Amino acid sequence: MPARPLTTDQLEDAARLKAAMARAKRDFGLTQSDLATLCGWESQSTVSQYANGRIPLNTDSLGVMCIHLRTPMHEISPTLARRLAQLVHALPREARVKAGPTWPFQAVTRPEFDRLAPEDKRSVERYMQWLVAQSSSAR
Repeated sequence: MPARPLTTDQLEDAARLKAAMARAKRDFGLTQSDLATLCGWESQSTVSQYANGRIPLNTDSLGVMCIHLRTPMHEISPTLARRLAQLVHALPREARVKAGPTWPFQAVTRPEFDRLAPEDKRSVERYMQWLVAQSSSAR
């Protein structure tokens, strides 16, 4: 079964990602291979497919790439950045307290988090696990 074509918004995200990658290469020498390694992907091909609009970006991949590109998510994909902010905003208060005083999101109730779809909860958890691992490895 062939892949669905990307939407106009997704293609625009890919173009902005490509531009951010070009800036990162120019400003601090980050190659596609470097970015793939930093993101934990097996090859540069994954990075290329995102940047060339062959596969759509998702919150997990965009989040990890933006950290290494030193670019805010909203500059590459305003739609995914908004979606991730909504998901993180829905985290239970206990999860945000453990993150420390610099947590940038407002508190929400447990019932609000519980109303999220299971795949959205998993996305939030995976992204938070990645952030915690990055924070731990930087020490």
